[in-house]
Amino acid sequence: APGPVLDQNIVRKGVGLPAATADAPNRYADALQFWEAVEGAALTSMPRRYFTGCEDEHRAIGTEIRIEALTPVLEQATFVRLVRDRTQAAIREEKQNRLVYGGFTVLILVSVVLLLWFFNRSFRPLTDLIEALRALARHDFDYRIPHTKRRDELGALARGLTDFRASLVDRERLVLLKEQMEFAAQIQRSILPPAFDVTNFVSIDAITQPAEDVGGDFYDVFNLANGNAGVVVADVADKGMGSALFGALASSLVRATARLYDDPSRVLAAVNRQLAERNEAKLFVTLFYGVLDRRSGELTYCNAGHEPPLHMHRRDSGDLWVERTPTTKGLPLGLVPDTPFESGTIKLDVNDNLVLFTDGITEAENNDNRLFSAASLNELLLQQSSSAPADIIKSVLHDVRAFAGNHPQSDDITLMVIRYDGVPDEKATDNYHGEEGRDGPKLRIVGNT
Repeated sequence: APGPVLDQNIVRKGVGLPAATADAPNRYADALQFWEAVEGAALTSMPRRYFTGCEDEHRAIGTEIRIEALTPVLEQATFVRLVRDRTQAAIREEKQNRLVYGGFTVLILVSVVLLLWFFNRSFRPLTDLIEALRALARHDFDYRIPHTKRRDELGALARGLTDFRASLVDRERLVLLKEQMEFAAQIQRSILPPAFDVTNFVSIDAITQPAEDVGGDFYDVFNLANGNAGVVVADVADKGMGSALFGALASSLVRATARLYDDPSRVLAAVNRQLAERNEAKLFVTLFYGVLDRRSGELTYCNAGHEPPLHMHRRDSGDLWVERTPTTKGLPLGLVPDTPFESGTIKLDVNDNLVLFTDGITEAENNDNRLFSAASLNELLLQQSSSAPADIIKSVLHDVRAFAGNHPQSDDITLMVIRYDGVPDEKATDNYHGEEGRDGPKLRIVGNT
């Protein structure tokens, strides 16, 4: 039966002392003396073993202590088991453990969520910038680069990407412009005659040198149905691709319209109306068009605001004479649809030269801002000893380049020289009319490559 409580952890249960014998007498006179000894020994540091037990909802914790001092029989050891009822305490402890474990679990989950949110917030700008780089790699230059207003390293990186995109856009535009210029240069080359074998009564040579990749100057030589030769030299206002396209249109119109009318003034009047009606870019072209009679050497021409060609004639005395061809009435083509034009006529003798040029020759500039001028060109032509077109062109270009020095070319340069060789014999004439593509002086084009 339960006895008196020794302390908060020890409750006296009944104990039966071993019966005393002659060989093993009891050391304790009664049970009370025995429990007092147990109480003192349980509270001291002694070797012990713990164990738990449960029955239904009750739980207990036991402690087994070996107390030598409690051996009631001198030659025997006694083990004392102290049992405490832990049912309510275990329930409270289990609840506390659940609360603690649950709290730790919630804390870990919250920490993980916060950590993921932090990493996502920290690396999201970098992910956005990586996506911007991918957009630039796809040439998607309309992609908006984010985070350019940040004041940290990511903001600096975003602004750097913006500058990089701008440079890529500029580079793409330059590449596209270069391709367009190359295309325009092809168009310009296509409107120039591949060779000057259209006539057998003149010697012709020409050269053009654009100031940029493409220019606005062009020339043409073609054979007419009556056997005469048509010659064209023109200068489109401005330079570049627009001028090249406008020049191609004008050249095609002149060549086509020349088949319809014999009078050069009527040809340019018709071409002017068509150019003015389609001239949304407000461009214009100065143009000289002449028809050289193969038998008489008479040149009938119309000048639409162009530089007057120079007529080189060697007199019987051997002196060389250079004269500007008289100007004719007419504005540059493409300005006024119904402007009137008139024709003029000059006579070329055998071995006479006609020098046609654009203002890139006379307005060539040197480092002192001086112009080459028409007077210098006249003086240069007066010094020519050869009437061969190629020699005259070579001499003129040499002096112009020597005058300009290292000053950059400011305008397109075009020069054509025609020499009238006289009426061919009848046999040559018959052969010419049935001949296609016979050999002759070739076109020379000098451009910026």
